[in-house]
Amino acid sequence: MFEMRDCYNSIELMLKQINEAQFVELFQKSLTDKKYISRTEVPTAHGVADLVLVRPLDRKIAIRLSHDQHFQLTSESYFQVLNNLPDVHKRKRGISIEDLASKVSISNSHLKQKVLKKLMEEGFVVNEETGYFKINGWLPLASKVIAYEAKLYDWKQGLYQANRYRYFADETYLLMPAETVHRARIEEFEATGVGLISYDMASNKKRVIVKASLHKQDLDMMRRYTVMEHFLDQMLTSKASLPAF
Repeated sequence: MFEMRDCYNSIELMLKQINEAQFVELFQKSLTDKKYISRTEVPTAHGVADLVLVRPLDRKIAIRLSHDQHFQLTSESYFQVLNNLPDVHKRKRGISIEDLASKVSISNSHLKQKVLKKLMEEGFVVNEETGYFKINGWLPLASKVIAYEAKLYDWKQGLYQANRYRYFADETYLLMPAETVHRARIEEFEATGVGLISYDMASNKKRVIVKASLHKQDLDMMRRYTVMEHFLDQMLTSKASLPAF
């Protein structure tokens, strides 16, 4: 006779045969919204996110493509500089290296010899008679960022990590198997604004148990832009035929 204990044994056996990376990959394949592109194992200032989704802005991507700006700006130093430079198409006067150095948390030597030099080589910055300018018009590359942390069992550690993603993502979620999600305390997710999703690998069904809150007040734009850069190759490949204007 079939007993409930046999059911639990089969669940445990199934979970032992899969790791978190494989679980995330299965969930990623189940996503069907074509407005988003996804990537696993995305480096961030708050650890490696298991899965991140971004909603690209086609016109912004096309503008960047028209500038031949293919280099990935995966350091926050680049965006610190760009954030403090006037746009070459909008301002008549640039900014001096001394004024720029006073606005960023980068040493003068590193700013000039590394960061600015690279930005100029890759076509993001120009140095004219009145100072430095940025060649922009493409920020931000995406209108929405959603980050996921996945755990097979340890919902507390998963909640802690997912909560840290609020500094670059609009919404953050903990993803757990349908078989173990009952362990999570829903009130703790509701208190932090982190969402909770269960995924049934057998039926390929997802269920939003707690909808994530928007983290607008916590967003750090420099970190947000840096995360978007990890999707640049996918963005430029898919939008190469779009007109910039």
